[in-house]
Amino acid sequence: TKRGGNGGSNDCGKTTVEYSSYVSLATSATETGMATAAQYKQLETLTNGKAKAVDQGYETDWMAALMRTAPITHNHNLAISGSAKDLSYRGSVSYKNSQGIAINSSREEIMAKLAANQKALDGWLDLQYDFLYMNYTNNYFCGDFETAATLNPTYPIYNADGSYFIPSGTITRNPVADANQKSSYRQGNFFRGSVKASINIKPVNGLKFNVFGAFEEGDNYDYWYNSVDYYLKDDAGMAGRKTERNWNQLYEATADYVGQWDEHALTAVAGFSYQKFMKDGSDISNGGFPTDDAQYFIIQNGDAMKTKMNMSSYRNSNTLLSMFARANYNYDEKYLFSASIRREGSSRFGDNNKWGWFPAASAGWRVSGEDFMKDQDWCNDLKVRFGFGITGNNLGSDLKSKELLSGRGQFWYNGGYVTAYGVSQNANDDLSWEKKYEYNFGVDYAFLNNRLSGSLDAYYRHTKDLLWEYTVPTPPYQYNKLLANAGQMSSMGLELAVTGVPVKTRDWTWNSTFTIAFNNNQITKLSDPSKGFYYEETMTGGIGGNGLNNTNTQKLVEGESVGSFYGYHWTGQIYSNGTLVYEDVDGNGSITPADQTVIGNAQPLFTYGWNNTVRWKNLDLTVFLRGVYGNDVLNCTRWMYAPKAGDNGVSNVYMEQVSALGDG
Repeated sequence: TKRGGNGGSNDCGKTTVEYSSYVSLATSATETGMATAAQYKQLETLTNGKAKAVDQGYETDWMAALMRTAPITHNHNLAISGSAKDLSYRGSVSYKNSQGIAINSSREEIMAKLAANQKALDGWLDLQYDFLYMNYTNNYFCGDFETAATLNPTYPIYNADGSYFIPSGTITRNPVADANQKSSYRQGNFFRGSVKASINIKPVNGLKFNVFGAFEEGDNYDYWYNSVDYYLKDDAGMAGRKTERNWNQLYEATADYVGQWDEHALTAVAGFSYQKFMKDGSDISNGGFPTDDAQYFIIQNGDAMKTKMNMSSYRNSNTLLSMFARANYNYDEKYLFSASIRREGSSRFGDNNKWGWFPAASAGWRVSGEDFMKDQDWCNDLKVRFGFGITGNNLGSDLKSKELLSGRGQFWYNGGYVTAYGVSQNANDDLSWEKKYEYNFGVDYAFLNNRLSGSLDAYYRHTKDLLWEYTVPTPPYQYNKLLANAGQMSSMGLELAVTGVPVKTRDWTWNSTFTIAFNNNQITKLSDPSKGFYYEETMTGGIGGNGLNNTNTQKLVEGESVGSFYGYHWTGQIYSNGTLVYEDVDGNGSITPADQTVIGNAQPLFTYGWNNTVRWKNLDLTVFLRGVYGNDVLNCTRWMYAPKAGDNGVSNVYMEQVSALGDG
């Protein structure tokens, strides 16, 4: 963060005012791959009569109807910075207005920042202030782009009388009507402020004590409304409003030491940290409003019988508490050592396991600093390093270790209806941190007067106590699911980075960096019979759309990696009726779910990147390429919308498969 001038004891620097702005245009980068109206009308010809189109006589680009041609964004920033005796500061105000690519989407925000440094007590005390405030409005209803991409392109948007055309059959929505008759937006405020005080112990050079406090608050207010003219009458005249508030408080106290004597150098820090999070929210919706003037302003005045009213609320908090120490030592920049220890507790875990120990240590040897390397001129730097550490993974949500109750309907009692409650989550006092044990080895190098440099890293990671929801007997448990620590997973990898400077003159410089990484993971354990936890076959990677609702594509299997696609293996043959021939894995003469097997994996064999920066005087150009190799990608669009033999439907089709159907 920019913080103004130095603010020394005799510094009364000038005040600087800066203004910057930019304007940008956006456009849709890619096509969907679905047929245009002209292509769709030729479907029967292109597929040799195997599939037919339902031609309604119009030519509609549904996607274009939902998008702006060239949405504009403009941003303005005004900053003031300066310094006085023992004080430096920088403040800024920015305004941004951005149209989205969708016709009803936009974002408007204003942000103010202040950063300042102050010295006091004759150098004994340093103060640092940082404050930020943002207010924004986000119109985020973008319309139904999935329906727009897959709807018959020969349908009209409007009927002859000007009303919206509503399809019949599989797809009964008009995405343009959705965009114009529904609205939703969010208004929000965000504040972050922090103050850090450092006490410099002047009699002990390099020693200081720090106190840091920070506070964040974010308030979000969501509003949505469906017009009384909305074509889906059950949803017409519906409105809702939602409030979310988030607080985050952080307090830290540390002692820092930086010292150097002869060939020895030592840095050390020890401290304490306390952080508390709180979330509070409510959500209410209602229907039956007779006019668009009501909307969400008087949410209580909707349906008189309250049959369409829904309400919910929540208030959760969690706390993190930690004590830590870390030290770094090096001797003559040749032998480097680092060690740390962290004791951390989270209120989200069970009463028996809220705390965890997380140590780490590393060592490095700069070979190029040894005497036997002093007489060579080809190696500028060569360092070997090794490290080991344990880190913990906190739970992602609150109350997972507690017994929870939820509504179980209503019953008549003592002259009125009352709500019944039942257990919906078991308590687990042993719920604990997921722990990652990692070993790494690396080499850093620089040769040929630093024209060639880079690093090579290898790691092995073993994750224990993975969280999983297991099926448990009732009784003794009151609910048939329990979140528990039982799984294990391992991963390993090799990463290489090479940086070269092929051109370096007074005016020209070309820096080129190539990176490649090989990473592999394996699920080693999902059950723990000693605790009574048995893994059940679990499918994941759910997709949905056009007949594939609630379809899972991946399976978690011991001995396989995360991201394994699971399904029927196609033999490459096609029956005469156009259906695919799948492998009969169990050999029973029929294709059943038992014939599903691992057919691919979403994890790449390696990832790579190539970054190039060319500088000429004060101008520079950067080109960055990155990619993956060896991974399988599930083409859901092709699966859902490829034309099939005998098709005579109303949906659009995926063009890549049209010619394949015609040829096969």
